[in-house]
Amino acid sequence: MGLALSSSGSVSFDLGGVYTIDRIAFWNEDVTGIDSFTVTFSDDDITYGNDQMFSSDDLTDNPYKDAYKADILALSDFVVARYVHFQLNAHLPESGAGDHLTLPTVSIGEVAFSVAEPVPEPATILLFGVGVMGLLGSRRRK
Repeated sequence: MGLALSSSGSVSFDLGGVYTIDRIAFWNEDVTGIDSFTVTFSDDDITYGNDQMFSSDDLTDNPYKDAYKADILALSDFVVARYVHFQLNAHLPESGAGDHLTLPTVSIGEVAFSVAEPVPEPATILLFGVGVMGLLGSRRRK
C-alpha cells in the first residue's frame, strides 16, 4: 500500500462590485482535483460569513485527460458579497495508484458565479395590486 497524500489551499476572488450570488459553477480539475471545499463571502474583505460547504457528493471526479463540464452548485440562500473565498481540500489517489499524478497539490479548472436579484415580495404584491386596480378602472370606463 502506498503513502496517502493530502493537501489544501485557498483562493479569493474580488468580483469588482457587490452582487447577489445564488449559484457557483465549479470545474473540478481532472488530475489533482478537489474533494471538498468551503466558500465564504464578504462585502468588505474583512468579515467573512455565510459559510457554504460542498463535498465529494457535490463534485464530479473527472476522468484523467477527458473534457469535463462544470458542476452547478446552488447556494442555500442568496448571498450579497463582493469578495468570495474558497478553502479547498484536494482529492488525491494513493501514491502509485493508476496513471494519475500523486503530487501534493490542489487545483481547480475554473469558477463562475451566477448573480441574481431576488424580487422583494412586498413590491411584487404592490405591483400586482396596481395592475388589478388599473384593469378594474379600465372596465368602469367602458
